[in-house]
Amino acid sequence: MKTNEIALYLSKFVTAELDDGSEVSGYISNAEEIKMAGDGDLDIILVNGLQSSQVPSYRIIRMHEAVREDTLKIPIITESGDLFKSSKPETLEDKLDELFDKSLSDTLEVRLPNGKIIDNRKK
Repeated sequence: MKTNEIALYLSKFVTAELDDGSEVSGYISNAEEIKMAGDGDLDIILVNGLQSSQVPSYRIIRMHEAVREDTLKIPIITESGDLFKSSKPETLEDKLDELFDKSLSDTLEVRLPNGKIIDNRKK
């Protein structure tokens, strides 16, 4: 791909398809170099989080905006072994209800959303 074609994607999160069939995603970090290059070839630097990839522009076959919504769910392994956290976050009111219910029993241990543990057992 020519750098003037890549310039259309300077402020977007993109996926570049390379000539070997692989894909690289990220934000273009060397926008000024691309603007100055015109039709010439140069290395495109894509940054995705802490990962940086340098790809020669002549190896890019196609570039498109990446769909970021697919990456919003991150697996979280909890103490119970669940792979995904509940889509409804626990509120303080839910934890207070749990605290009230458990206060009627002999032992009480509740983990609040801020990480604090309320425990009535003598240590």
